[in-house]
Amino acid sequence: MFLYLLKYIKKYFLLLTILIFLIAVGLFLTLLEPMMLKFLVDDVIIAKDNSLLIKLLFICVDIILVKVFLKLIESYIYTYISSNVLFKIKYDLYKHLQNLPLSFFKENKTGELISRIETDVSVIQYFIISLFLGIVTDLGIAIITFVIIFLINSKLALLSLLVFPFLYLTTEYFGKIIKKYSKIYREKATNILVFFQEAFNGIRLIKINSNETLKLKELLKLGRELIKISICREMFSKFSYAILDLFNVLFPLLLLFYGASLVVKEDLTLGLLLAYYTYIGKLFKPFHRLARVNITIQNVKVSFERVLEYLNIKTELDFENNEKNNIDTIETIEFKNVSFSYKNNDRINLVLDNVSFKIESGKKIAFVGESGSGKSTIVDLILKLYRVDEGEILINGININDIDKKALRSIISSVPQEDFFFNGTIMENLLLVDSSASMDNIIKACKLANIYNYIEDLPDKFYTKIGEKGMLLSGGEKQRLSLARSFLKGSNFFILDEVTSQLDNKLEKNILNSYDNIQDITQIIIAHRLSFVKNSDKIYVLNKGKIIEEGDHKELIDYKGKYFELWNSQFK
Repeated sequence: MFLYLLKYIKKYFLLLTILIFLIAVGLFLTLLEPMMLKFLVDDVIIAKDNSLLIKLLFICVDIILVKVFLKLIESYIYTYISSNVLFKIKYDLYKHLQNLPLSFFKENKTGELISRIETDVSVIQYFIISLFLGIVTDLGIAIITFVIIFLINSKLALLSLLVFPFLYLTTEYFGKIIKKYSKIYREKATNILVFFQEAFNGIRLIKINSNETLKLKELLKLGRELIKISICREMFSKFSYAILDLFNVLFPLLLLFYGASLVVKEDLTLGLLLAYYTYIGKLFKPFHRLARVNITIQNVKVSFERVLEYLNIKTELDFENNEKNNIDTIETIEFKNVSFSYKNNDRINLVLDNVSFKIESGKKIAFVGESGSGKSTIVDLILKLYRVDEGEILINGININDIDKKALRSIISSVPQEDFFFNGTIMENLLLVDSSASMDNIIKACKLANIYNYIEDLPDKFYTKIGEKGMLLSGGEKQRLSLARSFLKGSNFFILDEVTSQLDNKLEKNILNSYDNIQDITQIIIAHRLSFVKNSDKIYVLNKGKIIEEGDHKELIDYKGKYFELWNSQFK
């Protein structure tokens, strides 16, 4: 863990060096304070030297002012480093997560991802800066203080080390228990975060079904579980701290009485005893803090393991060869005996079973079938969102695994069944497909999608806010905005997945005409409404992951098979 996290702070080596130097200066000034006490007792009070008293007063005030100034600089450097380190860890984790296969996001809840990026990374960041600097400071204090005590009285210095075994055994024993409870606590806390995320996303469903009371009961149950674990973890922590506090008070007290006996024997001056006792406090405080750090680290380890679990998952880039083919157009797409399954824990769901077909440039190809027959999975495989289990996919005769995924996706305009919209303006959501698009092209795309007039009637037009996930738009408006994005991308290869399911017949006809009027484009259409696929060059009918029929509309109607059955169910 330490070696991995070191890469985040080595960038700030110079600032850390300055910070450690300032801490060292502050430490030196702090360690002067007991000697000031020694001089006050032995050389001022006992010697009755008033002139030295004034000098000591000014020296003490100067030390305090310098320490305050150093503390301000330390705080600035610390805040600067910690803020940058925190963001960098989150940035790297997000960068890794967005390159993971789509299957990862289907298997993991959004709340879980947010918990690891936000909560766990914050815990790690606290260790990297706060604890790391605390360890450096406390070790410095402990070593220098021990040397000073040794110079005062070697026997007293060696006796002070007897506390070490007790501190070590306490932290080792309780550290393991606290780590176990910290892991459970993090899981329970994540469950509540997931609950809130799902509840807010599904607030409409909760309201229309009057599920408010039910969800509150569910939250109370999750809360009780979290509170129970939280109390257990906290009590073990406090109990371990209480034992450490006991050692921190008891050992210095015993050493004080031993030192007092040396004063009685005149082997030690009273001033040196007071200085020694003050130094013992400064020695035991870092011992005590370091022991607490060992317990705190167990909590950090849990967060680190949770983050590392995600970082160890192979990304899409790990599956790609070093040399990739960049393509700028699609001439053919061929599926050869392709099989694919979704895997969720121990469950395997076969979605495509030995599927073969070929799509040529300039053609309009449709895939129809009942829900769950594998239509949308074909789209995901073409977009290289998944890798096939068996068989191969060839694009322009090249295996899809040997084609750069970004180059491939850049030349395909895909309109999914449920497109996503960010919480921004219409313009911002349009520009996601082409950040440099001209206003003329944006207007043209919106006209093709039959949404331009709607946008122009809005008070803020293209700069109208559409809300989170486009919640301020109707279903039909979102579909047309999604279609506008596909036109704006400027591709000649379109994948249309149920793109008119929420449009009326007139709008559907207009959208069909828009695509038909674009020259030299290839279309892959997935639809339940067969009126949208009627004029396709070829229609593939899927059932339970297999292609059971293929042909144009007339051929399939004449065949009187599954397609004929679907057609009659919609138009009779």
